Order: sequence, then C-alpha cells, then structure tokens
Amino acid sequence: MAAKLPGFAMKKTVPSLKDGIPALELWYSAGEGETAVTGFFRVMAYPERLLILSAAARDAKWESVHETIEATLRSTSLQKPQAGAGAVWTDRKNGFSIAVPPKYRVRPEKRGNLVVNLTAPEGVANMNVVVRGPDPSFEAERDDLKATLEPQLAKAYPGFAYVEFEKVDWNGLWAIKTAGTFTKGDLKLANMQFGVSTDNRSYYLTWTCPQAAFKDERTTFEASLRSFKVLEPK
Repeated sequence: MAAKLPGFAMKKTVPSLKDGIPALELWYSAGEGETAVTGFFRVMAYPERLLILSAAARDAKWESVHETIEATLRSTSLQKPQAGAGAVWTDRKNGFSIAVPPKYRVRPEKRGNLVVNLTAPEGVANMNVVVRGPDPSFEAERDDLKATLEPQLAKAYPGFAYVEFEKVDWNGLWAIKTAGTFTKGDLKLANMQFGVSTDNRSYYLTWTCPQAAFKDERTTFEASLRSFKVLEPK
C-alpha cells in the first residue's frame, strides 16, 4: 500500500467490537501539501467473510466531511444469514437491505442511480440494485406496464423480450417481477427483475446470468429477493 500512496504513514489502530463482531480501524495519512489525505479502513471479521470499509478525504476537507463519512460507514453492516441466502447487506443511506448469496463479492457503486453490485464467483452471475426517485408508473395496469417497459429495455439490451411479467402486491405496494432474455455480443443472457416504489424512492433489482444457467441460478436469485427489505416509511 505504501508504494501506491507516497508519504503513506499509519497514524493509529483501534480494535473494537461492533454488534459483537471483532473490528479493527486503521487510520493513515498520505501525500504532501495540497495532495495530503487522511483516511481509514474498518475491517470486520464476520464468520462468513471479511467486510472491509474505507474512506479518505483531502486534509483540507477532512474536518468538514469526516462526520458524514463516519455516519455512512456506521450504517453499513452484514447481518445474520437467512435461510437459503447469505449474510445481509444493509444500506441505510438508500433505505434497503438484501441478502448476499454465499461467496458473492459486494461492490458499492456510485454510477448514476446504481448503488451496489453483487457478483458470483468467476462472474457466472450478477445482481445489482438501482435506486431512483418515486415512480408512479407501478400504479398502471399490468399490460400497460409491460408495453411501456419492454421497448425501453430492448433499446438497452439487444433482442430483449419478457418471458414472464407479473404485477404483484408486495407488502401493500404495487411491484413488478419479471424474467427476460437478451444478447450481449455472442452471449445469450437471461435476467430476473423486481421493481417497487415507495413515496420516497423506487427500487430496481436485477439478477443476470447466461440463459443456460438461469434455471439453476434462479434458486439463488429467488432467495435473495425474498430477503429484500425497504428500511424506510412506506
């Protein structure tokens, strides 16, 4: 790490327990002058995996942003495993939690409305969560929703077509649950999607894998979906 961060120096280490889980904070400084930064890593040793969180900011900005960074990191945790799924990824900033399938890699995202990617070992399957503002379109009739969404997805994913499309009541909120197929270069892919909107946000969950693997992977996808929770007032 020191080779990649000129002027790197460890400032302090702070062992602790968070919700009964051993944790270690590593504080560091790096760079000089206008490029000097302060940051830290928090490592939490869950039985299922290690959770490593990190944050850094320029020294000139640190005092104004570190409390916000700390609050964001404190809100993120892995909870106890659920039957049929893995440990739970909790994102209190965006108001949801979802189980992480065993051995999947978690990667928080900041690309547009994409907030997290979950990737299976060797990239066999992928799951992501997109969070946007509230979406009143879920109130539309099932056939109208399908007719609106399918052409939109076909523009983004060549050859996209629904093979399943359900409008369902999810905890008192209208939601959609779908399955579709499309191509990406020479790859023939399939996905399962779930979308729901509260008064504050809309959530779009997408699980993707090769078409040939979809039947086997769907068990994992369904277990992950069953674990999904909205952590905000409806």
